[in-house]
Amino acid sequence: MVLFNLFALEAYHVAEALQLPCAVAAPYTMPYSCPSAFIRSFATELPELHAALVAAQQHQRHEQVAGSGTITSTAGGGCSMGGESAGSSSAPWPRVTFAEVRAP
Repeated sequence: MVLFNLFALEAYHVAEALQLPCAVAAPYTMPYSCPSAFIRSFATELPELHAALVAAQQHQRHEQVAGSGTITSTAGGGCSMGGESAGSSSAPWPRVTFAEVRAP
C-alpha cells in the first residue's frame, strides 16, 4: 500500500503504475462542510452505513454528556451524520468498517 500526503499527489500515479492500493493521509483536519444534499444522498445510497454512523455519533455524544455534562466540537466541522458537529472524546465508541456493511 502506498500512503501519501495530500500535497504529494504524484504518489497516486506511482501506486497506479505499480498496481498498488493507495490512501491519502494528512496530519491535520481540514476545515470542510458537506454539500447540503450530501447526508440525504448518503443515507439513500448506503442506508446501513448511515445508520451505523448515526448510532456511533449518538453514542459518542451520550458518553460526552455523561462524562462532562457538555459536548465539545472538533475543529473542521466535517460531515456530521446527525446534523450536528461530532465532538471529541477519549471514550471508545462503536466503529464501523466497510467489511461490516453489506454491499447492495
